[in-house]
Amino acid sequence: MSKQITQIFWQRTYLKTLFFLTFFLSRSGLKGQIINVDKTDTLPYSSITKFDGNLSLGLEIDKQNSVLYDGTNFVDAAIKKNKTFIIFSGSNRFTYNESQDLLNTGYLHIRLRSHYKARLHPESFIQFQWDNKIGFANRMVAGENIRYDLIHNKDWELIAATGVMYEKEDWNYSGVDTSKHLRKYPDVLTSVFKSNNYIKLEGKVTDNSLLKLAVFYQSQYTSFFSPRIFSVFSFTLDATKHFGISFNFAGTYDCKPIVPISNFYYSFSNNLVYKF
Repeated sequence: MSKQITQIFWQRTYLKTLFFLTFFLSRSGLKGQIINVDKTDTLPYSSITKFDGNLSLGLEIDKQNSVLYDGTNFVDAAIKKNKTFIIFSGSNRFTYNESQDLLNTGYLHIRLRSHYKARLHPESFIQFQWDNKIGFANRMVAGENIRYDLIHNKDWELIAATGVMYEKEDWNYSGVDTSKHLRKYPDVLTSVFKSNNYIKLEGKVTDNSLLKLAVFYQSQYTSFFSPRIFSVFSFTLDATKHFGISFNFAGTYDCKPIVPISNFYYSFSNNLVYKF
């Protein structure tokens, strides 16, 4: 009887999670790199399903000659059961000026970690992202990593991972300086296998603050020293048990951009965070 109750609870949790993701995607307009709920706890494995996450929403509306909408939204959620750890993460930033879409950037990331409390364990992931301001129509990534916990205790975690991923991208010239490139070029489609490597530090600075820093190094095997490097930094300060403020920075350096844009581009945001 207890086993049936546990199965029903798991199914309901799964359906709630699926509904939550569907709702988020429908609101953000579906088109990764850091996960706020990715830190492994130090407690033993449990057969009880645990669900937690963070939700951060921001919206600004300005009216002058036209109405300008600006929003920044993040969601991270995780399910733990036995030796399986499933992570969902998504983001959508937009600036909309009536009929003109000035900015639309975001991602959806799903990660599966098996035997996640082991110091060395595998993780599988898929990611979909887009960024119209640089001509990044869409990117689909799927891969497998081996993850190693260099430091892991109650307050701090330092991990390194390496693996392989398949990357498919669609670029256009909307983010290119038209004064330097007058011709109209067609979209550029790429599909390659890449080496995927990252290192991440996460921990409590104080009892009510959390710092996260990660650097991703992704490159083709034929040009390993001409990578695309992602760096992510975030600092969250808790005001109450469920609410806090986060400051986020994400930067990308691309040694060989697919289209002739700047090698380095970045974004910065701050948000009100709700923890559930």
